Amino acid sequence: KHLEYYLKEVLQQQHRNPLPDQVHLVFDPADHVLKSFIGNKTLLLAGADEEGLDNTYALDHEIEINRASIDQIKVVHVANNELIGIGKLYKDISNIYSTEVSLSDNGWVLDQAGNPKSSFLFGRDQANLSFDQKDMTQAELGFAITSSTLLLAEGQRTISFTLKFQLKSLSSLISFVEEISETEHISADSALHKILTNIFKVRVTTEKGWYNTESYEIVRNQSWTDGEIQINLSFDIAEPAIVAYDSAIHGEGFDTAWPIVEFTINSEKAMYSYSYIKALMLVFCRIDVAVERLRNITVFNDLGPVDTNTPFYPFGSAPELGAYFLIGSQELYQKSLTELSMDVQWHNLPRQKGGFKTYYKEYRQKISNDSFKLKVTGLSDYQFHPKNESVAQEFNLFGEESKTGILDQTTKFEAIDLKKIKHSPTFATLDVSEYSSLTQLGFIKFELTSPDMGFGGKLFPNLFSEAAIQNAKVSSGILGQKEPTKVDLPNDAFAPQIRTISLNYKASSVLNFNSDAISDNVDKANEKLIHIHPFGKEVIFEKGLPQKENLIGQYEDEGYL
Repeated sequence: KHLEYYLKEVLQQQHRNPLPDQVHLVFDPADHVLKSFIGNKTLLLAGADEEGLDNTYALDHEIEINRASIDQIKVVHVANNELIGIGKLYKDISNIYSTEVSLSDNGWVLDQAGNPKSSFLFGRDQANLSFDQKDMTQAELGFAITSSTLLLAEGQRTISFTLKFQLKSLSSLISFVEEISETEHISADSALHKILTNIFKVRVTTEKGWYNTESYEIVRNQSWTDGEIQINLSFDIAEPAIVAYDSAIHGEGFDTAWPIVEFTINSEKAMYSYSYIKALMLVFCRIDVAVERLRNITVFNDLGPVDTNTPFYPFGSAPELGAYFLIGSQELYQKSLTELSMDVQWHNLPRQKGGFKTYYKEYRQKISNDSFKLKVTGLSDYQFHPKNESVAQEFNLFGEESKTGILDQTTKFEAIDLKKIKHSPTFATLDVSEYSSLTQLGFIKFELTSPDMGFGGKLFPNLFSEAAIQNAKVSSGILGQKEPTKVDLPNDAFAPQIRTISLNYKASSVLNFNSDAISDNVDKANEKLIHIHPFGKEVIFEKGLPQKENLIGQYEDEGYL
């Protein structure tokens, strides 16, 4: 009574109003229910109390019950370790980690052994943890480029990616280069080389899966003012063909019909580079390829398909004026060429001094080594171009050693005029295994245009008969008569044989990110630039349209769930 008097009368205190109980409810829809809506303040029965009165609870917000459930939890952590970094400026991102959290059927987080454990919801820096404490791995982060220009079946191949960046976006990288150059007393180029060497892991799609290459270099162009950096890759003859992406071989994650070159940040052989390449904004990405000794071709002549694995007769065994052979290549017609040439190694050329001038001396046609010429036309839109044969490009079929006049055993047909043959890429699958009058494109034609006698197949029988009769008169001369002069028999009509034939070419394509140049993009080429994130891919350029300009994905926050 004293306490009640003191509290109520003296201190004038009041009893608090009663507070309702609060509970958390989990709803699980019945098997036949896809979704159900429950409104705010809906009363829910929770049994009876000690006095037999109903316990009811009211929802404090509306809710839609559906069949959605948490299936996976994935975490990305952007670490900022002050002890890691080079220079004073760039220590803000020391690494990026990722992990996929394992869950039991009832939602408990599990460790690798399948036992319940606690987990850092937004991850943590792994640099200072012991081996058994590490619960995240370095995230896969980078970019990939896919283009028909990258179809490179064989030969000596080089790829050059010229990345032009907005000058403002280069300021971080330039400042870092200048800091390293000044601190270590080396040139800017040396500093750039030190910073960028080995910053990427590079791999390409091949027939047997992904192929990793370390044969690349990163260099700047003439000056920083042009904002260009080049990534140059090289593949020799022994390395595998670069082929189109196939999800069954290369794994899921990409959607493209072309080869892929993938660049992911490498922290094993270089310091973590995300901090100083994060800001880079693209103006364009130009892809240049150069190929030497491409032999993956098909050859036809007017008699049909030709086996190029052994020495073959390109014009047939008795070539006349107008004889031709065709070269088909899917690779050539799936990209925009800038240069094209052809190398031929002959198998059976005469080796005597004077070459064909000596060989055809008895034919009385004034034949020399440069008498044999061919013209080049290209198949496009079901017909060969140029249509006007008089403007077609011509080449000497054979060459000679300048000092001896002996025939050169190789011929290089340089600088084939791509405009005259109307080369036009198809950017689609092309079958060059067959040729007929219904073939639309994919072939280059080489036709014999000189000399008029061809290789002398029609002249030889008569010339041989005349010489044989003349010599017969000499051998049967009558005593006392003036004997006729004996003549040399003409050589057989020649038919050139090719031992090996190969193509050399250069091709180029450009992905323009600048709004002023988007109209120059070739949308049907469907080239793509793709951001590689820890748990997926993001296409930022496709069908000629850029969605973003960043070279690499942007991570501004410390943790992502």
